[in-house]
Amino acid sequence: MVCQRSKNLIEGKIIRYKPTGLKVDNASEAYIYIGKLCINDELVKMGYALAVREKSESENLIKLEEKAKASKKGLWAYYPDQKPFAEPRY
Repeated sequence: MVCQRSKNLIEGKIIRYKPTGLKVDNASEAYIYIGKLCINDELVKMGYALAVREKSESENLIKLEEKAKASKKGLWAYYPDQKPFAEPRY
């Protein structure tokens, strides 16, 4: 489901990315944009991504996650009292 949401947001569009400098295994973390729209924000807002509090550059991501959780959006609808995702490996 998360992959489908990401695909719907970015498929066929030109993206721009801003690396954060963090790496997980061999993958670099980045903020993804289409125009001014931040895909990271959109996925957190829809309840399909977490804001990593220890590493987040943006308080906005934390606020969006809290709103998604309170509204039981996305995966929060199924796991309202716990994180429905694996812990990040930073």
